[in-house]
Amino acid sequence: MKKLDFISLRKNCLTELPDTIGDLVNLNCLGIENNQLTKLPESIGNLVNLKSLVVEHNQLTRLPESISNLVNLSAISLNDNKLTHLPENIGQLRKLTKLDLSGQKLTNLPESIGKLSNLTELNLSRNKLSMLPESIGNLRITRLEVVGQYLSEIPESIGNLTSLQQLSLQGNKISAIPESINKMVALSAMNISNNKIAVISHSIGQLESLNSLNLSDNNISVLPDSMGELKSLRYLDIDRNNITDLSILQKISQLKTVRLFGVNLPRRYWTEFGEWKAEWLLDEDNLEIRRRLIEQLGYEKITQDLDTNELDTWREYTLLQIDGVDRFQQWDEDGETEQEIIEPMIQHFRML
Repeated sequence: MKKLDFISLRKNCLTELPDTIGDLVNLNCLGIENNQLTKLPESIGNLVNLKSLVVEHNQLTRLPESISNLVNLSAISLNDNKLTHLPENIGQLRKLTKLDLSGQKLTNLPESIGKLSNLTELNLSRNKLSMLPESIGNLRITRLEVVGQYLSEIPESIGNLTSLQQLSLQGNKISAIPESINKMVALSAMNISNNKIAVISHSIGQLESLNSLNLSDNNISVLPDSMGELKSLRYLDIDRNNITDLSILQKISQLKTVRLFGVNLPRRYWTEFGEWKAEWLLDEDNLEIRRRLIEQLGYEKITQDLDTNELDTWREYTLLQIDGVDRFQQWDEDGETEQEIIEPMIQHFRML
């Protein structure tokens, strides 16, 4: 079948491919995902017209050296195999645009990966990488995923990824963001949640295209002033940190969503926590926000600021009467005369 250009052998029980598969020199797409392959034959390097190779969900422990011959290859999907290393000559695949290496057992990457000059998407998630090679800064990728690893630091060369639009580094052990990120002017979404970051680099304020930023599950206590310069930012997740002052966020006019305490926190709360007001309890419908507000203010400040009378207590609940705060407007039947009605308000709070 020398003229065959497409083969799909997905979802079988294949444990090997015959060497003669290398005779299909006109093949441009080979799909052998969801099998039980432990290796690929060296003859696969004869498929010089191959553009797409899908070998995901197999048992591969290595790639043949001959894979470097596939010079027309534009996409490789190898996710969920058992690769422990990549051949150094993988850098010869200069037409490669998409490389999925997620779900392997890789502990390092060859420096030659930086030679993949046309690569736009690189997925390295769910491996055992403790570092990224400096050469990664030579790439022109628009999307980089390194999720669920053992990375403790990010190389400074990452700042050279000036075309990068999406960066996902969640679930690592990263303790700091390199200053060089200020060069990534095209970056629109960055997720570095679930790491060990305590201090955010001031250079983050220069990411003028940043639209979405996830910093949740870190050790951050202070938001730098430079965050106020993120004019394109619309979504910010800072949940499960030690932050107590959100006032810098008021300067970001495009910001719509701030995730904190497991909820989307309304703009009026974007201040220093010490400036939160007891009167906000009266019209706050979100129970989690109410609970946090009560915790922050304390029982004494609430009763003092709202001029309350304690009516009753039961277990962890306190029933309070709040005088002079429940205001509403009323019109006569003719719809012209307006008057303001002030009545006492009965409110119960769960005082922890």
